[in-house]
Amino acid sequence: MLVFQKPIESKFLGGLEDAMNAEICLGTVSSIKDAIRWLTYTYFNIRLMRNPLCYGFKHDELATAELRNSAMDRIIREAAKKLHRTRMIRFSEASTSMSITSLGRIASHYYIKAESIAVYTKAIHEAMTDEEILDMFSNSSEFE
Repeated sequence: MLVFQKPIESKFLGGLEDAMNAEICLGTVSSIKDAIRWLTYTYFNIRLMRNPLCYGFKHDELATAELRNSAMDRIIREAAKKLHRTRMIRFSEASTSMSITSLGRIASHYYIKAESIAVYTKAIHEAMTDEEILDMFSNSSEFE
């Protein structure tokens, strides 16, 4: 019975932005290069090497270390751009540097998802009524 177990696939890509924000907040990731190095130490990387099709990659995309780094660079840049759009981090395309903002730090410390921060930044304004505030919070991804 134990011989025929299926491997547990990683769900890490679904929460990559939140995990990356936390690592930036901790100071362990401050550039794309750091993020690639960090990503190679995750269970996601192990499963990616064994089953790339499950994560949307082709086998030949991960054939060499250079191609692997290129693929990881692409997904990390996408996550960094999303975090930058929601003002959780500052991301410079030219220097590939990433730094945390106060909003990103708050999200990291209180486990607020990047999706929720995006909802808040769109909806929040100075003269909000109680109903608008409750509506904004009820649209958070944590309340799904």
